[in-house]
Amino acid sequence: MVLCALYLFDKVVCFIYCTLKSRKKKVVLEENNVDIQNQSTRYGLIQKIKDLLMGWMMYSVMRLGRCPFQKYRLFILRHIYRMQIGKNVVIYGGFKIRAPWNIAIGNGTVIGDGCQLDGRNGLVIGKNVNLSSDVYIYTEQHDINDPYFASNMSGGKVVVGDRAWLSSRTTVLPNVNIGEGAVLASAALANKDLEPFSIYAGIPAKKIGDRNKNLIYDFNGSYFPFY
Repeated sequence: MVLCALYLFDKVVCFIYCTLKSRKKKVVLEENNVDIQNQSTRYGLIQKIKDLLMGWMMYSVMRLGRCPFQKYRLFILRHIYRMQIGKNVVIYGGFKIRAPWNIAIGNGTVIGDGCQLDGRNGLVIGKNVNLSSDVYIYTEQHDINDPYFASNMSGGKVVVGDRAWLSSRTTVLPNVNIGEGAVLASAALANKDLEPFSIYAGIPAKKIGDRNKNLIYDFNGSYFPFY
């Protein structure tokens, strides 16, 4: 009984926190706006509580990534952490997700195992997108020239177009738009926009070819159980 009560308390706290966050920052998914961060050096009790809650959310989502049940993971991500997830979406285990309430994923998209998704400034992933294993997408970063190593609005929304493929161990940096049907080859790093139906490779990624534009596949949502 005690464990059940603690579990329910955890999920209620997560639900309330993520719901409030999603209402506050819903505009991020609709417009390419970036919230101005408070650069104040004051660190009072309220900020400590905020940090505590944020740290718990990150730990809680990471713990969810270890759960071996696909449908349960999707249910909790949708209804507790307020992530916008379409139909026939598969999200494999081992993920790390920041600010899930700022992430939208379209129908038929597959998120491979070990992926890291950062929704702090908004992340939109289209329909029938494929993210292979260990894909990292960031929407926030530090300003290396800032005396306080702050962000200074250097982050920004990332959009991944329909039927794009981000191969294994690729990295996408803030303010990048991945065009429809674009391909990012394994271990490549995208620091600029990728043209639709184009193939990119390297660090930083450069165009190396074109992809067939007659793409009609729709993923049906099948997945490997327990994975």
